[in-house]
Amino acid sequence: MEQFNTVIMKYIFIFYFLLGFVLTSHAQSDKKLQKLLNKGKYDKVMTQGMKAHQKQYNEAYPSKYMSWACWFKAQAFPKFSDTQWKYLKRSVEHYVRYEKLKSSSDKPLATLESKLTLFLTEFGKKALEEQNDERLEEINQLSENVFVLEIDETATAVKIVSVKEDKELFSPFSFTYKEGSYETFFKAENINIPPYLIAKKADDYIGVPYKYAKENPYDGFDCSGFVLYVYKQFGVEFPHNTKRIAMLGKTITLENVQEGDIVCFGSNDSNDYASISHLGMIYKIEKDQVKMIHCGTSTGVIVAPLTDGYWESRPYFIKRLLTLEQERLLK
Repeated sequence: MEQFNTVIMKYIFIFYFLLGFVLTSHAQSDKKLQKLLNKGKYDKVMTQGMKAHQKQYNEAYPSKYMSWACWFKAQAFPKFSDTQWKYLKRSVEHYVRYEKLKSSSDKPLATLESKLTLFLTEFGKKALEEQNDERLEEINQLSENVFVLEIDETATAVKIVSVKEDKELFSPFSFTYKEGSYETFFKAENINIPPYLIAKKADDYIGVPYKYAKENPYDGFDCSGFVLYVYKQFGVEFPHNTKRIAMLGKTITLENVQEGDIVCFGSNDSNDYASISHLGMIYKIEKDQVKMIHCGTSTGVIVAPLTDGYWESRPYFIKRLLTLEQERLLK
């Protein structure tokens, strides 16, 4: 009997060991895909996502990231082109798979659903104009029983897709730039933060060393990782990427800066975000001097004057994060 109990305990131990290994592997893979997506490495998201899907066929999370990756890939191609349609279809297919596989604890992809719905609507209207029955049939098949769509019969018996308006699905992370429409990830639970609180929180991390590609005070920060981490403490999330952070928000003049505004170094032109190589945040505004806080490669997190000395001579512009509704009011 004692030997039997020993064998049972052995198998129980093995079971829980393997379960722990699977759960740990799942969490690491999920985090890896999220990082790749935030850095804009969409092809790698697809490659790693397919590998994760093959290993864990019934898991929902790879489809979530692959759907977003295909969505972002679609934005890089001309509007209504066949290539853009190809990536849109793939995004929808991965989204549908996620919906089928997700558990009760998985979050619904309301924002992605809204974007895909609107995209399908635009393609539907274009296909109607061009009398493209084949494309319209594809749209109807893709949207059936998945998206909140209304199908209206026209005089020519061709279907047009229109979306039901749902203001709750709008999310404050859609931005348009001089080069055309380009989307970058931006989530804000509450952007109406007293500015001094952002600077005060940043103050907590003075002395944390520089560490490339890191974004927490335990491992270290790089410049964008520091800005990202501070804002994340207030429910604001955006990519760990200097150039994509520089795309966000509204350009602010030096005379109108406030604590917490983001300083983007590398160009004086806010449309030239591709030249940005370093980020900091406004820390304190005094009569004759504006100070910033940033994570330098040789200094770690440190306070430095923006309007005097080394940084004064460097080209930069300043951005302030706003919600989509606030952006609309300012335009």
